[in-house]
Amino acid sequence: MSKVRESCRRVIEKAQFVTIDTQALENFAKTPYREPSPWASFDCHYSGDKVLDYIFALDALNFCFWPHSTYDYPDLALNLKKILLSNPDGLSPTTISNFTIENLNQIFPSDFPNLPLRLEKIRELGQVTLSSFNGSYTNLLSACDNSALRLVDLIYENYPGFRDVCQYKGEDVFLMKRAQIAVSDIYGAGAWNFHDIHELTMFPDYQVPQVLNSKGVLKYHNGLQEKIDNKEIIDRNSDMEIEIRAATVVACDHLANLYSQPVIKIDWLLWQIGEEEKRLLLLKNHHRTITTFY
Repeated sequence: MSKVRESCRRVIEKAQFVTIDTQALENFAKTPYREPSPWASFDCHYSGDKVLDYIFALDALNFCFWPHSTYDYPDLALNLKKILLSNPDGLSPTTISNFTIENLNQIFPSDFPNLPLRLEKIRELGQVTLSSFNGSYTNLLSACDNSALRLVDLIYENYPGFRDVCQYKGEDVFLMKRAQIAVSDIYGAGAWNFHDIHELTMFPDYQVPQVLNSKGVLKYHNGLQEKIDNKEIIDRNSDMEIEIRAATVVACDHLANLYSQPVIKIDWLLWQIGEEEKRLLLLKNHHRTITTFY
C-alpha cells in the first residue's frame, strides 16, 4: 500500500504531537519474536462455508468499541458467529441489506452507542454487494486477480463506508484500516490466497498505538499525552488523531523490518499483546476518537 506508507511518512515528517523513539523501537524488537495466534484459534471466529459473509459483516461493524464498558471486538465476532450457526443465510448480502435495529440488537447491547450509524454501514455493505457484484463476495474477490492490494482498492472504490482517508495540512492521508483488515482476515481465515499479502500495512486503530505508547515507542507531545491520560476526546481528523495513526503505520513497518516479518503479522501480534496486557492493567490509556473507521 504505497499510498498509505507514503502519506503516513509525510505526516511524520511534519508532525508536532507524535514522534517515534527509534531506540525504544529497537529495544522492543530485541524481545524474541513469537508467531501471533492464528484466526482459527479464536473461539469467537467463524470458519465455515459462509466465512466471506462473516468477515465482511464483521469488518463493516468493526469500529469504536471503547465507548461501551463491557462490549468489545470478541463479543461482536461471537455474536455474528452465532447468527450464522443458527441461520447460514443470516449474514448474506440480501439479508443484511434489509437489516433493522432489531437485527442489530441481536449483535450489540441495546445501550451500545450509534446503532443507527452501524445499521447504515451493514446495510450499505449488502446493498453495494447486490448492485455491484451480483450479491456475491466471491465475485468481488474474483475481480482482484489474487492481489491483496487490488482487493483493498476495490473495497475502497465500491464501499463508501470503508473510505478511510483524511486531510493533513492540505494533503490526503490514506489509512484504510477496515478495508485492509478485511483482506487480512480473508487471508488469515484461509478463504483466499493473495500473492502480495506482505504489501499491506498495519491497520491503524486505537489498540496498537496504545501498546506502542505504553512501550515508549510512540511519544506524545504538546499536551497530547495529558489528553489521553485524562480520557479526553481526540477530535476525528484532527492533527493529533492523524499523527497517532500515521506514526503507528510507520513504526510497525520499522518493526516488521527488524523482525523480518510481514507487517500484518506485526499488527496481529501487537493487537494480541494489547488484549493480554489490558487484562493485566499494564497499558496506558488509548486515545479516544468517535469514528466509524476504527
